[in-house]
Amino acid sequence: MFGAVILVVLTYLLPVVAVARTGIDPNSWVTGGWVDVAQIIGGQPLAVAIALAGVIGAIGSFSSLMLSFSRLPMVMAEDGYLPRIFSRRHL
Repeated sequence: MFGAVILVVLTYLLPVVAVARTGIDPNSWVTGGWVDVAQIIGGQPLAVAIALAGVIGAIGSFSSLMLSFSRLPMVMAEDGYLPRIFSRRHL
């Protein structure tokens, strides 16, 4: 658990520190500004890589939420909070 916390902190902290060292004014950033900063620092390849990483992260979040919400009515029905019909599964 502690290792996961360290990994999350580093994942957030390293990009912020890297951009802070470039001297770019953070007040000029807008939504989606990471791609603009990446363009300045590493050119087009870094900007595309960051944009793709954002897309992959969004798809992963959407997928995990969709999968968890599809099971919620079944579990609630098994626990007696919804009618039994919601606990049926198609095998």
